[in-house]
Amino acid sequence: MNEIIALAIHDLERTQQGFDIKLSKAQLPVNKTTQRVVDELYDLYSRRASKSHGKFADDGVVATPALLKEYLDAKTQDFVDLTSKMMDTLQRQAGYRGAATGGHVFFAHFKREGREFVLVAIVTDKLGA
Repeated sequence: MNEIIALAIHDLERTQQGFDIKLSKAQLPVNKTTQRVVDELYDLYSRRASKSHGKFADDGVVATPALLKEYLDAKTQDFVDLTSKMMDTLQRQAGYRGAATGGHVFFAHFKREGREFVLVAIVTDKLGA
């Protein structure tokens, strides 16, 4: 079972000038829906044979691993602040990718079997049946 510590969601929107970010001001509440989303994303990722489909790039401005270390080492953890800084990196990186479309960026900090995880998933607005 995943024990959720913090959740946040922000938006990355593609515009003619590049990408804009819209930041949430508060964490998402932990409820049945958000628990199910974290559990299903974790299960999907853990079933993949290759885990190399996503990594944090060091873009020379602020390295995401350094942000995560700072957040995890802090006595007062501010998840919204961490994810806002991560959105800045994502905005810069999306600008280098011609096919990037943006979307809702879901962040989750959770524990499972004594280990801590930070999950980042981009959810696009695509209608389907």
